[in-house]
Amino acid sequence: MALFEQDREKNLLYNLIPNKNKVILQDRYYFSTAAYQGISEENVKEILYYFFNKFPPPKIVFFLDIEIPIALERIKKRKQTFQSSLDIFEKEIELTRIRNNYKIIWEELKKLRIEFYILDAQKKITELTHFIIRKIFSTIQ
Repeated sequence: MALFEQDREKNLLYNLIPNKNKVILQDRYYFSTAAYQGISEENVKEILYYFFNKFPPPKIVFFLDIEIPIALERIKKRKQTFQSSLDIFEKEIELTRIRNNYKIIWEELKKLRIEFYILDAQKKITELTHFIIRKIFSTIQ
């Protein structure tokens, strides 16, 4: 966790603060840290609130959600293409745990009044991109 915290501090210092008046797009912020590292509901919330209280919350968040069997199918195809083996987070039990942790995070984000969207990752990339771009521009205007 200390390494994740250092990474967030560097991100704040080098990316967020110098560009505070610009639109900043990031993937994975501290929500993914809570989802991937959390081992229980309370632990997920503890990690989420620790980072939420220490680092600026985003104005808007997009989560790409996908059913586990479809994710596993995509991972399998990708691994065959690149002839690599599954890592620890690419197994059904871990994907299920992580997805459940994201569901906990979504409930907490409602309480924190952070604008977020759960997007169906099975949709076409162009459709998802257009939705995200429209939301970003409507948020900054």
